[in-house]
Amino acid sequence: MTLSLLVPSSLALLPLAFAGGGPGEPAAPPAATDFLGLLPRAVTSFGAEVSDGWLYVLGGYEGVPHRYSREGQPGDFYRIGTVDARNLELLPPWIRTQGTALTTHGGRLYAVGGMRIENAAGEPEDLRSIPDAAVFDPVARTWTELPPLPAGRSSHDADFVGDVLCVAGGWRLSGDKDGSAWHDTLLMLDVAAGGDWVEVPAPFRRRALATAATADTLVVVGGMEPGREVSSQVLFFDPRARAWSQGPDFPERGFGVAAVGVGERVYASAFDGVLWSLEPGVDGAWRREAGLFAPRFFHQLVAADGDVLVLGGIQGMDVPGRIRLIERLAPGVPGGGDAPVMRLPSEGLAKNRFAAFVQGGRLHLFGGNLTTDQHDFDPDSFTARGVSLNLQTLRWAPAADLPVARQSLSTLVVGDAVGVAAGGFGHDGEVARSHAEVYAYDFEADAWSSRGSLARPRTQFALVEHGDFLWAFGGLDYHPHRAEPFELVLDVERAPVEGGDFVPTGVALPAPRRAFGGAVLDGRMFLVGGMREDFAQVESCHAFDFETRAWTEIARPARPRVSPELVAHGGRLYLCGGLSRDASGELRPDPTVEVYDPGADAWSVLPTRVPEASLRHARFFPAAHGLAFVTAHLPEAGLDLGFVPLAAEDGVSD
Repeated sequence: MTLSLLVPSSLALLPLAFAGGGPGEPAAPPAATDFLGLLPRAVTSFGAEVSDGWLYVLGGYEGVPHRYSREGQPGDFYRIGTVDARNLELLPPWIRTQGTALTTHGGRLYAVGGMRIENAAGEPEDLRSIPDAAVFDPVARTWTELPPLPAGRSSHDADFVGDVLCVAGGWRLSGDKDGSAWHDTLLMLDVAAGGDWVEVPAPFRRRALATAATADTLVVVGGMEPGREVSSQVLFFDPRARAWSQGPDFPERGFGVAAVGVGERVYASAFDGVLWSLEPGVDGAWRREAGLFAPRFFHQLVAADGDVLVLGGIQGMDVPGRIRLIERLAPGVPGGGDAPVMRLPSEGLAKNRFAAFVQGGRLHLFGGNLTTDQHDFDPDSFTARGVSLNLQTLRWAPAADLPVARQSLSTLVVGDAVGVAAGGFGHDGEVARSHAEVYAYDFEADAWSSRGSLARPRTQFALVEHGDFLWAFGGLDYHPHRAEPFELVLDVERAPVEGGDFVPTGVALPAPRRAFGGAVLDGRMFLVGGMREDFAQVESCHAFDFETRAWTEIARPARPRVSPELVAHGGRLYLCGGLSRDASGELRPDPTVEVYDPGADAWSVLPTRVPEASLRHARFFPAAHGLAFVTAHLPEAGLDLGFVPLAAEDGVSD
């Protein structure tokens, strides 16, 4: 949680280029992905390292970006279990600082430099780069001072190459950013031989860069130059020869980049949210390993038993909060199996069929049914409650309630400012029935208003936007007091995007269809799955061309589904969730994700499946490098947040 999870108006940030998966063949799997847990405090510009089964986190900043005060600089030092992130231990603090480089050698943690904020909130900024360095003994739980740096240094990075601690990049702040001095030397400290720091000329002046180390090479990635140009340059440094050489450029903008060495490979990621790897002296270009659930920068990458942990960071000024989720990637290990899921606590949330929007880095949920019973339609079973989940901090906040208690509304985000919720099913005081009202939610004002009405009541339909109109396809008009309670709706309706009542277009569906997956892609509306008369499944799939207003039949997925979701993302369609028939003919939740290639008119199956425990009534959304999904249809209170990663072509920058 698409999860700008995450550009600000949506989880969908960037176009994807996909590999493998020819007609009828499975797509090439991405690297194995998992969620380790949550940081207790989300920060940027912090130190992190793994040692002896623990993830150590030092310092950082949690205040408003670029509005510095010491209140936003907590100075925490703690460690989290790399097997079970619920194991959390507070450790003796070092200096209250941010931007400190933290690295490990011989079972001990080395902290180097950083920036201390001296001013309180509202006072003129007083930012000081510090020359301090120290080593932490995890057994004795004590800090020991190291020789200070020749000058204060922050916005730098550091790693060990053998016994030599190397510090690269950064600047020296002496009160404010306008008085900064950019460093043009690399520092070396041989911790085995002792002595003091040695300065070596560096062929650059950059900050907000990253370093990573192999057995004999320090790799320096990206950074920002004094003229505010962002660099993608990669340099190799040999501490024994004290010599620099040029490496292949990083495929992205290298500002706020993070990097780590794992064996002889170096891994790095920046704002675009792709994990890249390189073997110095062997590879002529960076290789794409995986896409992150939550793109971020000013974060950290650390190595844990051959895996890469991704933690902390932020997605930008327009996305609220910093990222708490710790992602675990296994480069070189093909993904597949169950998708990673994070279970989040929540009280009073509807169990199923809530209205959902993803906008502004948040998941907004409204209404729904409070029970897990498929057909509990008592008046008290419906809710109007609204809640909002920050997809960075993964913390809940209240939101304005729906004007009515209702489930199964069809939803759509129009532009960046308004969410539209239409129709649905709810109790009118006498009976539970389909409804026709349309409501608009103002995300900034956190307020609902009336937006007109559908031409007739309907639920279990698709609401989409194309051109200057909102369109309603399919669905069911149910009223128990009619001679025929179930009336399937064939008429296609539309209303102006800016608001107003829906009116029939004169277009009709080729056949009745409700509880189906629908999505717009490249000027066509696709309808897949669903039910028709007498609760029979719809096997045929159709596409509607908005320009010609003509219907065509398209290829069918492996199995017909009831109540699936169809998600358009990266030029393809993804069929997710819902129910299909098993070998015995019973309808059961379908864990597979099928991919439709409109150019080939063919379906394939992703290697990643949605876990059964998180599958019922799951809602799916495009994420930066995959599909995010959520469900609250759980025995206990709470919400499951999951991620289906998608593969991309090697060497192609997303």
